[in-house]
Amino acid sequence: MVSPPFFTPAGGTYYAAQSVSIGSATEHAVIYYTLDGTQPTSGSLLYTEAITVNSNIQIRAIACHASMEESSIVSANYVIRDTNAFIELPFDLSDNSTTERLDITLINGVYSVHLGSSYADGGAKFETAAAGAATLTIKMNTVPDKLWFDLRGRIGGSSPQAYSGIRFNILQSSDGQQWNTLASLTEQDIPIENYETFPEYQIDRATRFIKWHLVEASKGNTQLNNIKISKYEAVPED
Repeated sequence: MVSPPFFTPAGGTYYAAQSVSIGSATEHAVIYYTLDGTQPTSGSLLYTEAITVNSNIQIRAIACHASMEESSIVSANYVIRDTNAFIELPFDLSDNSTTERLDITLINGVYSVHLGSSYADGGAKFETAAAGAATLTIKMNTVPDKLWFDLRGRIGGSSPQAYSGIRFNILQSSDGQQWNTLASLTEQDIPIENYETFPEYQIDRATRFIKWHLVEASKGNTQLNNIKISKYEAVPED
């Protein structure tokens, strides 16, 4: 029997287009392949050069030789993710904003509870008076992948101590009832002067709700901005 085909690079998740080569350990083997999930035969596409993979795809291949029994069929799944493919939510919570962004409360699937008015740049402001209750919840209708966001604290006066004691949680849920924590941030994690873009958080595939929750606040306010959620693209099925 002809040795089965192998793929270089192997199937997997990549963040850029890949040039996929197909080979066989059997000398002079001829390889045929398909890109539509169907079973390859000697009547399928003849492999002659590397295949450019720039989207989610399944490659199935078979190796043949005139004097040998054909190989088993081998499959490789490739997922190409665009690291810039994020849903970015515009913020504007009040009429006094100077930005031209949409009101976040009007976006389908976004629910805000106990949020203060926006700052001039449109950021969502978690008011001191809402300590323990200020919450932004987002409901998604697609399978998520990763989450990014910016966060900044604003002290009420010139004293840095006015911002101590804060605790800010980011949670995920599949049903909006049971939650687990993605991150828990304190004053050591949240900058006072400038926004900080927090590392991307990997979201469970079952997640349909994400919540930013101000658990404990002090004299300062916390500003949430630039939320980005990437969509998960399903791996092709065998």
